[in-house]
Amino acid sequence: MKAVARVYHLYGLRVYSEVALPAPIAQNTLPPYDIEVRWGEGKTISDCVPTGQILAKLVMGDGRGYTLTDTGIGYVLSFHQTCEFWIDHDLRSVRVHPFADVHPDMTALLFVGNVIACILTLAGECVLHASAVEMGNSALAFAGGSGMGKSTLAALLCANGARFITDDLLRLQPDGKDFRCFSGAGQIRLRKGAAALAENFSATAQGTHPDGRIAVTMDGNRSTVPLGAIVIPHPSRHGKEL
Repeated sequence: MKAVARVYHLYGLRVYSEVALPAPIAQNTLPPYDIEVRWGEGKTISDCVPTGQILAKLVMGDGRGYTLTDTGIGYVLSFHQTCEFWIDHDLRSVRVHPFADVHPDMTALLFVGNVIACILTLAGECVLHASAVEMGNSALAFAGGSGMGKSTLAALLCANGARFITDDLLRLQPDGKDFRCFSGAGQIRLRKGAAALAENFSATAQGTHPDGRIAVTMDGNRSTVPLGAIVIPHPSRHGKEL
């Protein structure tokens, strides 16, 4: 892999990465860094996981999924049929081992979502599977599982004047009796059924991720925003009223 390292802003962290990430690039490239990400050697696809204590595991019907293993000297987050992320025990260094014929953009996509979520969780941070926008002086978050409309609702509100905070992963930090929200990777990823919403944003800010979703780069806010409310949407394919 050709390593052209950059420094990115992600969820309040400064990330030095040889993997090109879909995230805001920092103007100040000097250390210290919160996390350093480097390419490791490629691997052949295997269902074997490293020896150690399995902390989390998900296997889907098509064989995809992930396994998080504590090896005793670090953590390995294995994405079946895709790649492995070797994480030092101090959670500050990550080595990426892609499997053969896997597009580098897929490893980048997994890092800014699943891997960062894993690192923050292991560090004891509060992390939600949620998208969020800023309305007025506070954040409105949409939390829930995949396909529940988190990104769609965030895109709809941004098209009507709200300011983007994060998509799919929300890091919260206690602030007295309240919480503050950190900005994320700077993109909304829209599924095929909601792709028409991309027409509300600049065509030059659009692209397609390896997972088939439309990616729209948003103008976000790098400062933290106080959390106002969390909504758990319950989408209906037939209802015509809220």
